[in-house]
Amino acid sequence: EIKKKFYEKLISPFTEINELIELYMRPIPKEVGTVECTISWNKSGFNFLFPKYILKLSEGEKFLLSGKKRSGNKTSNYMVSIEQDSKKKGKGYLGKVRSNFMGTEFVIYDNGDNPKKKKK
Repeated sequence: EIKKKFYEKLISPFTEINELIELYMRPIPKEVGTVECTISWNKSGFNFLFPKYILKLSEGEKFLLSGKKRSGNKTSNYMVSIEQDSKKKGKGYLGKVRSNFMGTEFVIYDNGDNPKKKKK
């Protein structure tokens, strides 16, 4: 029952975007358990150089998140959004994922302040 309500809130077109962002930025409640998802990779056409990834619920193939590789970076850098056509200035922008040079470590950034640039 709790899992069903959680899923309904994630995929409902009536859930406010701010509420969706809040859901995505917090850990999944323990009562919900594991959420099974599928990732698809689109590298056709212009996406060949900057691939786009789509995360969907495995059950029902409902869209959850998109990630798109960004240009002009020394390391892999992906923009993450709850909108299918993601834009950095879009309402659904969640943040970015950046890897180290080897692609073995990842850091997730949101819209918050950069701790390295923070005044002490």
